[in-house]
Amino acid sequence: MRRSRLAALREEFRHVTGVDPAGDNEAGLHRAALGQNLSALCLSGGGIRSASFCLGVVQALARTRLLGQFDYLSTVSGGGYIGSWLQRLIETTGGDLDTVQKALSASEPDSSPVAALRNYTRYLSPEGGLFSLDLWTDLVLWLRNTLLTWVVYAPLLALAVTLAIFYRTTIWAAAGPTQPILVALAALALAISTFSTARFLPDHRPRGYATPGQITFYAYAPAVAWAFLGPMTQGDNPQGATVWPDWASHLVPRFAEDARSTYLLLVAYFIALSLGYAAAALAHGRDRGGGLFRLNALAWLAASVVSAGIVYCGAALAHAIPASDQAQALAVFGPLWLLGAAGIHTAIYVGFRRDGGLLDLDREWFARLSALKLRTGALWAVFACACLVLSWAMNRHGAPVKAGLIGSLAAGPAGAWLGKQARSQVEALVTRKGAGRLPFNLLADVLAGVFLIAVIALFGFVIDTYLLGSIMQETIADQWIRGCQPPVSPITSGLAQRFNPPTELIEPYCEESLLQPFAAVLALFLMLLAVAWLIGRFVNVNRYTMHAVYRNRLTRAFLGSARAGRHAEPFSEFDPADNVPLAGLKRGRAQKLFPVINMTLNQTYGGAAAWSDRKALAFTATPLACGAPNLGGADERASPGAYVPTRLYAGRESPADPGQNDGLTLATAMAISGAAVSPNWGYHSSPLTAFIMTLFNVRLGAWLPNPAAPLSAEKLALAMPPDRLRSLAGDLLGVSTTTDPAIYLSDGGHFDNLGLYEMLRRRCRLILVIDAGEDGSCTYQDLGNALRKAAIDMGITVEFQAPWRIAARTAGERERQEALGFLIGRIEYPDAAPGEEGQILYLKPS
Repeated sequence: MRRSRLAALREEFRHVTGVDPAGDNEAGLHRAALGQNLSALCLSGGGIRSASFCLGVVQALARTRLLGQFDYLSTVSGGGYIGSWLQRLIETTGGDLDTVQKALSASEPDSSPVAALRNYTRYLSPEGGLFSLDLWTDLVLWLRNTLLTWVVYAPLLALAVTLAIFYRTTIWAAAGPTQPILVALAALALAISTFSTARFLPDHRPRGYATPGQITFYAYAPAVAWAFLGPMTQGDNPQGATVWPDWASHLVPRFAEDARSTYLLLVAYFIALSLGYAAAALAHGRDRGGGLFRLNALAWLAASVVSAGIVYCGAALAHAIPASDQAQALAVFGPLWLLGAAGIHTAIYVGFRRDGGLLDLDREWFARLSALKLRTGALWAVFACACLVLSWAMNRHGAPVKAGLIGSLAAGPAGAWLGKQARSQVEALVTRKGAGRLPFNLLADVLAGVFLIAVIALFGFVIDTYLLGSIMQETIADQWIRGCQPPVSPITSGLAQRFNPPTELIEPYCEESLLQPFAAVLALFLMLLAVAWLIGRFVNVNRYTMHAVYRNRLTRAFLGSARAGRHAEPFSEFDPADNVPLAGLKRGRAQKLFPVINMTLNQTYGGAAAWSDRKALAFTATPLACGAPNLGGADERASPGAYVPTRLYAGRESPADPGQNDGLTLATAMAISGAAVSPNWGYHSSPLTAFIMTLFNVRLGAWLPNPAAPLSAEKLALAMPPDRLRSLAGDLLGVSTTTDPAIYLSDGGHFDNLGLYEMLRRRCRLILVIDAGEDGSCTYQDLGNALRKAAIDMGITVEFQAPWRIAARTAGERERQEALGFLIGRIEYPDAAPGEEGQILYLKPS
């Protein structure tokens, strides 16, 4: 069912030309395409402005009977509105292009298909005015879907916040007889990380011995485990009872209980580093790596001593903190401190070691691993600080902090607004006024970060104070009554002062009472985990976004107006029959105006380094196949790309959908191609703005099954992601990849706003490009973007003839009079024979 790029393009070529291409490789397909003199009409993105201009071009081509001469109709976003309208119009006539051209060139405008389309120039809200029913319906839909979005995401956010609270509570509860066990586990994790790091160092292993996945699992993950287990061994015992066994007292007899835990952690730290290093040296034996181990043993020892001193300073500082704040400080800063100590250990070792033959590679390898660890510690510290410290500040300082955090929530709507494409319009306005380019991307990220911290802090405050506070209060009262010193928390330290401790200590009841807060937080964590699983099991991430609202209105305006016998539901004016399967637009061989709907496959993580700035791949939907040309998939060794038949892809709204699966619909493809505002949107993508755009339901894109993933036919047929929980998190965190079971698709303009890129891939000899995007200053950004990507990815260059006479909006009267409004260029295909170069006609409003 899945096919490669070569297989998909061969099938498409056969259908468009009626000719079987010779050869079984892409070079043969390109030669055959050049020999067929293929032509394409490209309608650019640009919203309703582009749709209006492209409509005029389509009508002009119809009057001269040239419209039906194009082999391809490539559309993006606003151009896709008119392109889909035209395809629906052709479908209603049974594919008779002559009839369509006559209708579009009719002299009586009231009787033409354009007349019905004019009724929906305001396609989102046809009835204007502040109190119009259309406007209020749109508002209700946004409020309803946003409320449902919060209902879905609130348990997930609460689960994340509870994780930090659970970790802090575990540090309280671990301040007892479990500490020696935790020290042993922490030392074991550090020893495994040390052994793996020493083994995987490039100078110590054969080239290609360790993959990134192995390094992450064996070197990075145990180091993180050590960083989180270590602080759990340093909490002061709230009962004042002896925790460490007699053998520990003999090791450090002169020190108090808290000092013993500190020094025993240092002993475990030093032993783990030494054993891990020695085990790696023994594993290498007498080979080249083993010799380097022996030469650098003193450097390793010196680095271990220095880093152990840093660990000691952190532990001593923790024990100097008041009991009410100690566990919280350990939970927030403990992991970062230990991971920072590991980074200093690495720096000292690298500075004093005797290098082998891979000097620079070893240093880069160490730096990358240290950066991975420090990034984890820093992100955790910021997150835990928002969950715990700001929650503590709200309890300690009351109204001022609460007012500040509640006021910070206003940064959310502001950041969501800046995250929309309106940001580019504001930038253009500022540029025209000569004020210079403002860092709107940075400003949007700052506002999003403020909002994110405020939301996390408020969630932490509510959970810690109201959900767990009553349990903590009962625990404190119970412990003071029984004679135990309770585990003091930032929330309940003040409550403890209400009880006078008795003189006698009743040991048998203290441990049971100590575990009550831990059990409460654990129960809440498990409950939220179950809720998250249920959400991932049953919630369709696409259903409560604005994608369906946007799609329904586009369908009514552009697909519905192309039908003469439309029977809409009288109250809502929607008609399900307006929409048709995209596969149904396939007609006989040698089909003219074969539709290619361009979208963007977002890739915010992973992928080729050359494409890291794009954060996107091209994705197309045609009546034959849906997929991406550079997506890894079937037959990748022969040809990259992954495509699936359109009639079998993303046609069912849910597994229980009783309707027949006819594949992706024209309306869905049109709406995704025009999904200009989304949490993941190509090179605009940012994790921080994605967070607020998701929570405020500013998202028009859609999660669909990955054509390259090993999914069953049933899962590929669903218009929803197979792993819904991962996609929910992907929306919230701005994470989308090409290797997960689901991909995130958005506006084709996030990759190529002209629809030109894929027509160059198909080796069209004549391309008419209609560029009606937002470019009042005539900077040709969309054209340059498409040509740059075509040159890098396919080696195709385009040279335009002088002069470039397209007047900007700010041009003077004389410049406007001399403007031509178009450019002519020559396409140089790398596999073209002499005389087979292509021609491009670029038309732009001026």
